[in-house]
Amino acid sequence: MVLQDLLKRVLSGKHDYGDTSLAMRNKVFSVYVEALSSRCTRLLQMLQSIQDELLSEEIEAYSNHEGDQLPLPFQRLHNSIAQLRPETVSPDTPLSLKNATAFCMRDMYHYARVRGLHVLECVVDTALSFVRKEQIQEACEVLMLFPRLQPLVAALGWDLLAGKTTMRRKLMQSLWTSKSQALRLEESSPYDNKFDEASCVEHLCDTLCYQLDIASFVACNNSGQSWSLKSSILLAGKDLVEHGNEDARFDPFVENFVLERLSVQSPLRVLFDLAPYIKFQDAIELLSMQPITSTPAAWRRMQDIELMHMRYAIQSAVLALGTMEKSNTAATGDQQMTSYYLKELKNHLDAITILPARFGSYTLFKPSYHNILQ
Repeated sequence: MVLQDLLKRVLSGKHDYGDTSLAMRNKVFSVYVEALSSRCTRLLQMLQSIQDELLSEEIEAYSNHEGDQLPLPFQRLHNSIAQLRPETVSPDTPLSLKNATAFCMRDMYHYARVRGLHVLECVVDTALSFVRKEQIQEACEVLMLFPRLQPLVAALGWDLLAGKTTMRRKLMQSLWTSKSQALRLEESSPYDNKFDEASCVEHLCDTLCYQLDIASFVACNNSGQSWSLKSSILLAGKDLVEHGNEDARFDPFVENFVLERLSVQSPLRVLFDLAPYIKFQDAIELLSMQPITSTPAAWRRMQDIELMHMRYAIQSAVLALGTMEKSNTAATGDQQMTSYYLKELKNHLDAITILPARFGSYTLFKPSYHNILQ
């Protein structure tokens, strides 16, 4: 009874994950130090049992009051971060945030132990519940404890935001940084491994970002807006959040339609079906961005790029023949445009390196050359 009253007195106070919490934990630590110095195992077990009982009562009281929608340690972390308003930011703010995260991690361990749960399960479930409510910033706060869980939550949260392309874009921008972007910025990703290999989850996140880029490009193309690599989630990621991207307005219907097509068809097919007048430079940039994790995937991407060169080669040949026919009919003698299209045709044919495709292309376009030269 005396020990219980002692711990109650020590643990009473405001849990602000700041100086008060630090002083409280130091007092608890001193109690355990004295117990250890007594070399009485029974005393330590009694202290642990009493502390667990007090924690269970606190959790039960919180659950009855708040409905157990958010684990108690995360609620304290959220309150602590909320106190760090812009006007209160100081040079010590990063340290305060780091201390709050450390306090929350310790409390989360004891919370999960007393409730018979797994810490990582609690973190993922809580983060996904915030994603479901479209509270992405709160999900990021929860994942501060374990940054390596960010790609997993991003992948799992994708389906929770079905049809909401804006929130999906915000989710991927907030929780995922592709390895290509990390290398470009010369910074390490919080979820890198020492072998620098992409896991299945990381590849899925890259693929989802890439699909969003294709969807936004088609939406911009349909509405007459311009699109550039600076708007790419895969390549820019968090830069879009920091520097803003308010000028872009994407049609959610078009984006969702493109995402639906991409789930069953290749990017090459979707691009040329939904944006048939796409410029060569845009097409080559988008197809080159396609994430790859294996040699077969790299080979397929190369085949797609060469198919695209064949497509533009056919277009150049048709335009060259059309220009020749028009100049012969109208007697304008516009040889400059014909030469330009022939040069484009040659460039596309030279870009084809796969021998069967290269041989087939030259066989296909040989009659066209004869017709133009006659």
